[in-house]
Amino acid sequence: MDPLPHVIIFPFPAQGHVNSMLKLAHLLFLSNFDVTFLVTVDTHDRLLKHTDVLSRFGSGFLLQELPHGISMDGVNTRYGISMLYHSLNTIAKPFLREFIAKSSVTCLIVDRILSMAADVAEEINLPFIYFRTVSASSFWSYFCIPQLIQAEELPLKENPKDLTLTKVKGMKDFLRGRDLPSFCQASDLTNSDFRIVMTETQQTPRARGLILNTFEDLEGPILSQIRMPPKSVLYVSFGSVAELTKEELLEFWYGLVNSEQKFLWVMRPDLIIGQERKYEIHVELEQGTKARGYMADWVPQEKVLAHKAIGGFLTHSGWNSTLESIVGGVPMIC
Repeated sequence: MDPLPHVIIFPFPAQGHVNSMLKLAHLLFLSNFDVTFLVTVDTHDRLLKHTDVLSRFGSGFLLQELPHGISMDGVNTRYGISMLYHSLNTIAKPFLREFIAKSSVTCLIVDRILSMAADVAEEINLPFIYFRTVSASSFWSYFCIPQLIQAEELPLKENPKDLTLTKVKGMKDFLRGRDLPSFCQASDLTNSDFRIVMTETQQTPRARGLILNTFEDLEGPILSQIRMPPKSVLYVSFGSVAELTKEELLEFWYGLVNSEQKFLWVMRPDLIIGQERKYEIHVELEQGTKARGYMADWVPQEKVLAHKAIGGFLTHSGWNSTLESIVGGVPMIC
């Protein structure tokens, strides 16, 4: 019997973050995932003392303590958040790296404001998903901060409480200065809390996916702003047999990057004749792919073609691919 998929969940060490991500852990556990849940020593003791967390889950769940030295004490002081992030980077990050190396891990689900954990996942090519514990509206407002700064709506100026902010799509008719948290209302945007939240939120596209703690009927209009637009992605696959020369591959690759079109490309290890990716990747291709593309060794093609984000299929015209594209209603570049 194949082992169950193993997910590590790493919440930010604040009780509200732990609570909502523990609910996610329970859903995954009920779906036959092994789950490791990383918490600080204080949170570990609190959960064991005041909840039924262990009996509620069972043998496939591990409540794993992080090393001593990470604490929320003083987080409300002037430099509290910065000190907490420093301890997470110096204590939790190396621990996570070692823990994953000793475990069989399928995926890492990390709190959206802990990019240090995403760094570890990227180092070892481990898939990771971000989880945002706040509302979709809150996340979207944070994500649009660069547009607010560019439009000079931040920092807030005169009558800041009543100022209507116009650069957050889907919220331009009702979002006011008073709706922002205090660190966004400050006249000095070099505030450490502000910089941390803005920097962490802007790294969201690094992940394989984003889980938001909300539901459609509550925040549907904002969720529509966050989702990838329909028919915006070009799917690229040359099937399981066809091969390309290195020159042909680079020609396609430059064309995709230069088109500035989002793309998902199934890049088989044996796609290039006589090589298995043992070639130097040009910097502009690497940067362009990181900005707008994603490459995978394999995908469930019928599910991909059925996804509403797919707008076209660059294909080698294999008969299976042709039929699957027709069934999915996806136009083909052959």
